[in-house]
Amino acid sequence: MLLSRILVGFGSGNVAVMRTYGANASVKKDRAKAITMVTACWVCGITVGPAIQVAFAPIGYPGVKLFGALHLDMYTAPPLLAALIDLLVLVLLNVFVKEEYVGVVDEKKVEDPFYALPKPKLLPIIVCIVTRFTLMFTITNAEAIGSMFVMAMYKWTNAEAVKYNGMIMLGQSGVSLIVNILFTVKLADYISNGKERITATLGLVIGLLYHVITYAWPFFPNRLDYRIDKSNGTIEYVGCYPSKYSWCSHTHQVPLWLYAFATVFILGLALYVTFTPLNTLFSKVLGDRRQGTMTGIFFMAGSVARTIGPIVVAVMFENYGPEITWILPIIMLAITVLLWIICWKQIVPLDSNPKLKAGESYKYDNGNKYKF
Repeated sequence: MLLSRILVGFGSGNVAVMRTYGANASVKKDRAKAITMVTACWVCGITVGPAIQVAFAPIGYPGVKLFGALHLDMYTAPPLLAALIDLLVLVLLNVFVKEEYVGVVDEKKVEDPFYALPKPKLLPIIVCIVTRFTLMFTITNAEAIGSMFVMAMYKWTNAEAVKYNGMIMLGQSGVSLIVNILFTVKLADYISNGKERITATLGLVIGLLYHVITYAWPFFPNRLDYRIDKSNGTIEYVGCYPSKYSWCSHTHQVPLWLYAFATVFILGLALYVTFTPLNTLFSKVLGDRRQGTMTGIFFMAGSVARTIGPIVVAVMFENYGPEITWILPIIMLAITVLLWIICWKQIVPLDSNPKLKAGESYKYDNGNKYKF
């Protein structure tokens, strides 16, 4: 299992390659739509993926024995399907994709013999990278403790958590799909006309609102409870058992309808309203240059969040409960929103051909360009 996770982690590096190619293979006026389409497909994948397990829930466990120790059950069927999809994508990629880089400025072919592409500004790059870290940490927070949270909060068995939590994820997938279709068909051109900052910030605020709404507030009427299931001569404690979690006795239950509604409609809207304009803006901040290295760093920030996130939130959940686990992303999102507000005027697309007045200059890769 650990080896599989390592291999999947290496494989996820292709996301950065795809987004880089989307930026470099599109001209400036079409870049927003190109990156939106790449981002939309990725977003649909990470949201529909967890929800697919609902379709395999009826198979149950241990399911159908295939050969040896391999079974086709509700846990093994989704990764087997994912492997088949990967094989199909490899075939499609090699048959239909022809590499073109029309979005990269070739300084040797520019009519102006003194043209030099300016260096990108560091501050907006840092803000975008920090934002991606926050977003991926927030997603990881939901993924890492999602099943543990609903099992403790609503007295669900493991099978019930897979089924009902999967249904919630399926609803969230539907919302994110609608949002991404709107971005691709209608909103991409509108947002690319200087609206990336406000859209990304709005998404962060909505994400912050989600965590505030679904926090286990002490004014919620019910406390966490558990039940004892006896079957096949075994005893199973279902729910929040105080001997397992010390925080069960004082933690209040988030109403199921509120959690489900907020996860589907608010979180489903928040994260993906932020992702698309963030990716588009990051591409514009870098300018009309090859973006592979910086995009790799951009996505590495998300990978770091997904690496340390499960460890941090799982330990926090087991020892301190959902309250502290929710406070962490609230603080991170609040700091990120504040960072956008403070750096608002600096988070702008790079002017690839600035008009200099006498005495002005700008930095480029090989030095400084001056106008006398």
